[in-house]
Amino acid sequence: MRYIYTAVLLAAAPLTQAAYRAQTQPGDVSHPPGHYASIELRARNANVRDRQSIQDLAHAVIAEPHYCRLPDSINELLETKVTDAEINFRDHTGHGVSETQIVDLMNWMGDRFHMPAYTSTTGQQVRSVRMRLAIMAPSLMGNTLSGKEIAKGGHVRTEMSPLQALHLLNVLIDQKIINPDYQDPSVDAVAAERERDKASGAAMGNKRVGSTTGGNARSISISTNPKEKEVRDAISAAQSAMTMQDAYDVVNHALKTLQLD
Repeated sequence: MRYIYTAVLLAAAPLTQAAYRAQTQPGDVSHPPGHYASIELRARNANVRDRQSIQDLAHAVIAEPHYCRLPDSINELLETKVTDAEINFRDHTGHGVSETQIVDLMNWMGDRFHMPAYTSTTGQQVRSVRMRLAIMAPSLMGNTLSGKEIAKGGHVRTEMSPLQALHLLNVLIDQKIINPDYQDPSVDAVAAERERDKASGAAMGNKRVGSTTGGNARSISISTNPKEKEVRDAISAAQSAMTMQDAYDVVNHALKTLQLD
């Protein structure tokens, strides 16, 4: 049964879809060049007066590979829902999704599905992922970062469009599964990643691949993240215990939390 995947995706505006095809190290939020090319192309072409262009963007965001998979019928339902919400947001007749709402929903789902405590999130982590995505997918993620608040004192707007929230939540969930820098809510993920990259760079600088010292070739070690298995096991356990009614209840709660119902 895929009830938990149904609940999680519609709940967070998306947490899941096709199998994730990351080609970077597990500690990276970044992706290979062009990884978001389909999303970016459609974000540049999106026009609030052209519903099909907004729906094409919604389809690209939902189709982007992530860790889990949902039935096509659920994706179609989500696509229609977020297309309407995105059009209303851009036309100033609807509202967006705040960073606080994302934090609240993520943490509620963690409690609801009995996830490990380190899968909870904070405003700092949400902002961190959002800023990184604004660089990697600027056409989608960059156009609501500033506003009147910038003129008043350099603040970033906390509100995002529904499709921005959808993409952000997809990536944040990925990080909660695989990225140790995001598996401790008390740690500054950006600072942790910077220190890890610095240490990795120093190690690579000191290593001469294929050289010998005293007749012994240097070896390359590959680290693993044991928390990834723990999270996956917790998801499987919640999935097994969940009924279809439970899934609908979670979906309804999520849509109300994000005010997309």
